[in-house]
Amino acid sequence: FCGANISFVEPVGTDNCPNATTTRSGRAPNTTFPVGTSNLMYSVVEGRLPGLTTSCSFTVTVNDNEAPVLACPSNLVVSTSAGQCTGVAQYTLPVATDNCGTVSTAGPSAPRSYSLGTTTINYTATDSVQLSTVCFMNITVMDAEKPRLTCPTIGPFVATSGCSTLVGFGWPTVSDNCGVGGVSQLSGPSNQTSVSVGNWTVAFEVVDNSGNAANCSVGFVVQDNNLPQITCPNDVVVNSSVVACSQTVVYAAPVGTQSCSSPTTRQTAGQESNTVFGVGVVNQTFVVTDFLGRSAQCSFGVTVLDAAPPQITCPATVQLNTRSGLCSAIAVFGLATAADNCQQHVSMSHTGVVNGTAIDKGTYSVVFTATDGKAPFLSSSCSTSINVRDLEAPVLSCPGIISVAAAAGQCSANVSFSVSASDNCQVYNITQLQGLANNSAFPVGTTAMTFSAFDSSGNQAQCNFSVVVTDSQLPLITCPTSLTSNSAVGFCGRNVTYTAATVSDNCGVVNRTLLSGPPSGSFVGVGTSAVVYHVMDQAGNVQTCWFSITIND
Repeated sequence: FCGANISFVEPVGTDNCPNATTTRSGRAPNTTFPVGTSNLMYSVVEGRLPGLTTSCSFTVTVNDNEAPVLACPSNLVVSTSAGQCTGVAQYTLPVATDNCGTVSTAGPSAPRSYSLGTTTINYTATDSVQLSTVCFMNITVMDAEKPRLTCPTIGPFVATSGCSTLVGFGWPTVSDNCGVGGVSQLSGPSNQTSVSVGNWTVAFEVVDNSGNAANCSVGFVVQDNNLPQITCPNDVVVNSSVVACSQTVVYAAPVGTQSCSSPTTRQTAGQESNTVFGVGVVNQTFVVTDFLGRSAQCSFGVTVLDAAPPQITCPATVQLNTRSGLCSAIAVFGLATAADNCQQHVSMSHTGVVNGTAIDKGTYSVVFTATDGKAPFLSSSCSTSINVRDLEAPVLSCPGIISVAAAAGQCSANVSFSVSASDNCQVYNITQLQGLANNSAFPVGTTAMTFSAFDSSGNQAQCNFSVVVTDSQLPLITCPTSLTSNSAVGFCGRNVTYTAATVSDNCGVVNRTLLSGPPSGSFVGVGTSAVVYHVMDQAGNVQTCWFSITIND
């Protein structure tokens, strides 16, 4: 602040009479007093009229002991101006401040030129009471400008002895804004030395007094008067691969030569060795160029011939079945497919069976031929088989159930029958698997008959029937004649013995049974008794007979 807070005890007036009043003229205590001298006066007035007044006064002096505030810019580094050994310093001049206002600043102006190196400058600020502040800054001027170096022109030269010649050249010219040191050669052939054929570069360097370096380089050539040469191999002819319209071709790539240098060889047309060449002719051109741009070239041809016929694939073997009731089938088969390594149009033909026509049972061969569409019209063939199979079984006809009666007095009957077979191709044979032969005597009962037929393809059919011979003939039974006898003495009857009834049958008697009447050898009472016999054969036919036994008393 440009002042100070002042505290003091204010004077208070007194009077022999009451009600005296004290007044102040000036600043109150505990307030800010400005720099300089301030006058204060206090008065006391008695309380009665007219009041008598008594005054006292004193001064308050505030001194300014605070120097101005001044800050210089930071140290500054500048480069020399182009082509000059001085640099211009540009910065904002420092501005001073003071607690009490007015302040003056003295020091160098800006912008301003300074010599190479470091210069220390100062600025001084002075306030109204002559209090002052000084600040300092360094201004450094650096030489960042490279020296200027101009290389001489050298050559060209021509080799005069063998493959080299003596080469001489001048020294570069130099200049700098602040002065330079010496020039040195960094690389390249030395002056007045023998240099061989080729392109060469000489590099120089100069360093100024501030350590800034500049370089320059200059190229020159020592020429070889002999032109480059190159020789190509003979034309190359190869066959294509089987699966591709191309072939990998390996040839010896030519390399150019020159008497005194190593020229550059490059291929300008065609393909590199050990790469895939398509069918056709590819011209190969190689150019050799020396370092002066002089060139020579040679050419040869690479020919790939299409030596691969089309790749043909036949359809799989075709299995066909004969049509119902016929010994043939309609030929239906797919066509062969073919692909050519060079994607040419491929024509297809075949010999043998014609698609869609009827073919008999058997095995047929169809040969397909694929031919490409460009000379020499290479072709390839394959074949497939068509098998016509007969899976149709023969038709075997058996009679129905044959029922006959046994011949009179016989337990069998002669039976004749007919079994026939047919087939779409050919019946191989008919075989009886079960039963009796035709026109055989078939016994009473049921005889199972089974026949089988095979055709020429081994297909089988079977049929069955039964021959039933029935026995309807009654068995024969003969009873003894009736008996008459007297009772035994002392008995009312007697024991009677008789011969049992006799029986016979064409197929055999099953049993003979006494149905009623006394058995033979039993006691028969007085009177007439009937004896009845029953006979049954194996077919269930029944016959009876009877006789009587009379006992008289």
